[in-house]
Amino acid sequence: MHKVEGMLKNKLLINYRLRKAVDNSTINGMKYLGTRCNTYGRSFWVLVLCGSFASMILILLFTIDTYDETISVNPDTSYLRWNSTFPAISLCYAKGRTNQISNFLKEHWASSNFTPAKSTNYLWPKMAQTYLFVSPNSNLDEDITAICAGLNSTCNLNLKVMKNRFLPSDCKDVLFDVKFVGESLDCNRIFRYTLTEMGNCFTANSIFDHELTFDHLPLKFNVRTRKRSLEFRYRNHDTINYMMYIHSPEDYPNFVVPFYALRKSGFVSHFMLQITETVNQPEVKDEPIDKRKCKFPDERLSPVLAYSFSQCFLYNRIKLELKLCNCTIPTSPKAYEKFYCDFKGLLCINKGMCSGG
Repeated sequence: MHKVEGMLKNKLLINYRLRKAVDNSTINGMKYLGTRCNTYGRSFWVLVLCGSFASMILILLFTIDTYDETISVNPDTSYLRWNSTFPAISLCYAKGRTNQISNFLKEHWASSNFTPAKSTNYLWPKMAQTYLFVSPNSNLDEDITAICAGLNSTCNLNLKVMKNRFLPSDCKDVLFDVKFVGESLDCNRIFRYTLTEMGNCFTANSIFDHELTFDHLPLKFNVRTRKRSLEFRYRNHDTINYMMYIHSPEDYPNFVVPFYALRKSGFVSHFMLQITETVNQPEVKDEPIDKRKCKFPDERLSPVLAYSFSQCFLYNRIKLELKLCNCTIPTSPKAYEKFYCDFKGLLCINKGMCSGG
């Protein structure tokens, strides 16, 4: 009995002290929770204090998040100390005339003891040309491959042999009189022969040819550079025309990038560009990707593909082609060579592109 009375006294004492503490509190609103207000008044102030506490927590979280957002973009106008990077240039092969392809086919047929039907003879150069320059923008269709009935999966054609025959891989067989900022340069020092999504190209000033870093790029200029230009001349080849892509050093040509169809040599073309260059401080890479909203090239898409906007397109296209047709267009990187499509696969991809469009 005495134990129960003692517990009641302690409870009453605690309640009394709590009421006194609340009545005499200097915290805004707290004193109105005591005896100064009736039940409705206390309920009102409970809501006010809870709302204030919740707002305080939200403001604190917002402040922490804002403090953690350390990425900022600042324009730098210190022109005298700039070293600007020249854009990347890609000169890619495109369809030309079919005369030499026709001659090649005649030699090929003679060596393999094959005689095409006269009614389809005219279709062969066009079909072989399409196969030679196959890309996401130019693929085979069922009408033109109907002439391959009874032949092997590539219509008795060897793409590697055709490329070696018609597509020069030595820069000096294609380009000459190469100059940058008015100085003559060796073609092979600037241009690298590259297999891109748009076919075989000679590409200049790409980080993919220079250890994924801007520091090693050969084409740079500053405020003291008077002639900020890259000049070159190109040789005529009957089988090929040229498409020129101007793009970021972090990218390759792809099917969404505009191109310039170059005329046969003898014409002079000028292209004027305005460059906007973004330079990252080294500390940016320490920030998580969801904060900086971008990736660096060495943050790879796959073991064989460094990251870039164009490579992301390429990577997803390859994944889709492999999923739908178990093969990929022969302009995909060499690492996927064992998955290159034969004619059946190319027709499958062409159907997928048409249905997807």
